[in-house]
Amino acid sequence: MIFDRNKQLIIFISFIIIFLSVTILNIKCLGVENRTKIYDKIEYKVIYQGLDSKIQNEKFVVINSINEWKSLWISHYIGKIIQSPDNKNFKKNFINYPKIDFVNNTIVGVFSGKRSSGGYSIYIESIKRTNNVVNIFIYENIPSSNSSVTTAITFPYQIVTASKFQSPFKFIYNFH
Repeated sequence: MIFDRNKQLIIFISFIIIFLSVTILNIKCLGVENRTKIYDKIEYKVIYQGLDSKIQNEKFVVINSINEWKSLWISHYIGKIIQSPDNKNFKKNFINYPKIDFVNNTIVGVFSGKRSSGGYSIYIESIKRTNNVVNIFIYENIPSSNSSVTTAITFPYQIVTASKFQSPFKFIYNFH
């Protein structure tokens, strides 16, 4: 009888230990999950992309006002406008910068600057809000040394509109 009682006690204590271990493990897992960076994806749409920006140096920008947009547009486009042989076209393009609704949108622009050949490109892979910081993931394609590319100088860029954000932001740059 004493043997059965000890056996029951051992089974009961084992059950309690297993129960407490599982409970503690679940609490720890929940704690880790709560510390994990959960993100919200910010939707965006490409409005301009190419290889012929007039911005000469690498530049990454976030724009939330019409004045900032006008300034960027002039920097990006002015060389193209000046090269136009038609003065009417100059005035038209200069005045008619693309209209953006800054109440609901933010502009993000990424510019590689001058590249010595073709084969380069730059684009935004994703925009994510994590812990109140907007992370803008940029990818730049760099041609391999054995790639066949054009010998023209290029200025890769991409400009997107995104759902409005005012949060602090950070550009995260990757290249291949």
